[in-house]
Amino acid sequence: MKVILKLSILAVVVIAGVITFYLQNKSHKKALSDISLKTLECESQKQQVETKVSILETYVILSAQSSGKTVNRHITLTDIKNNKHTMAEILTGKTPRLVFRYSYTDCSSCIDTVFEYLWNLKNKVDPNKLQIIIIPHYTEVRQMIVQNSQSFKNQFTFYMAGESGIGLPIDKNGVPYLCIIDEHKLVRNILVMDMMFQPLLEKYFETLSETFQ
Repeated sequence: MKVILKLSILAVVVIAGVITFYLQNKSHKKALSDISLKTLECESQKQQVETKVSILETYVILSAQSSGKTVNRHITLTDIKNNKHTMAEILTGKTPRLVFRYSYTDCSSCIDTVFEYLWNLKNKVDPNKLQIIIIPHYTEVRQMIVQNSQSFKNQFTFYMAGESGIGLPIDKNGVPYLCIIDEHKLVRNILVMDMMFQPLLEKYFETLSETFQ
């Protein structure tokens, strides 16, 4: 009887030990899993930051390559009525132009976002101080106005460009960008459009609004 009692007690102790070990081990595994997950999250965030920095560096370089360049006055663009115009004809007068250059391979939601900013800017600035020109990549006239932007058709001046764009180094990279062409036909204040850096876009338009109102 004593032997059976001792065995029963021993069994209880062993079972309790096994349960305790299992729970501790499970807790330990969960802790390790949590640590691994946090490590992966940190690594992912680090990679995202590095990617953004890399893209931003590329955009800065592209902007620097074109900033200060004189527009090629002989580049020909096509208006919405399919008439040809040289840049010399388009840039007559001394009023600076804000140019939005893009193609249909670019993010459509990004393009629509810029159009919204342009619309707000148009209602704030003095047209004698700043004019807005939209230059999409050449395509059929009926496709020229981007989706959800039909209401802007009669509000902006559109010119379509070929592969060479308006003749700037940045045009070769096929990225959407905004720039100012000043009264001397020099390109400045280039901003490559990317929704990853929307705060930059907001600041860009705030500055334009303050400068040309």
